[in-house]
Amino acid sequence: MMGMSLKSYYLSWYIWFSGISIFMSIIITILVNVFIYENQPGILIFFLFFMFFQILIFMAFTIQSFFSNAKSGLIAGIFIYLIFYNARTFNGQNVPTWNSNRLICISPVGAMYLCLKSLLFL
Repeated sequence: MMGMSLKSYYLSWYIWFSGISIFMSIIITILVNVFIYENQPGILIFFLFFMFFQILIFMAFTIQSFFSNAKSGLIAGIFIYLIFYNARTFNGQNVPTWNSNRLICISPVGAMYLCLKSLLFL
């Protein structure tokens, strides 16, 4: 890191990825507001996607702190993401119960799925 403190190193990466997530959230909000959720307020959709991206950033920071090798950290990160992605299918029921929904919400992807599902009122 050539003299850079650890705090400023992580802060610079967080600011960079937060800027990308703000840009992506704005683009997704515009597209989703026009084509899918015409009756929902745009600020709700923006914060839904922005917070989802923030959770993914913090999940990546947490996972990378356990590995010194980038390749093993990448493989573990992809593996953990896929487990989180498939968390809602581990239930095996067509209609999940309240307790299984609470467990699904531990996963960022599962929580996003439940939020979008409740916005669509399915």
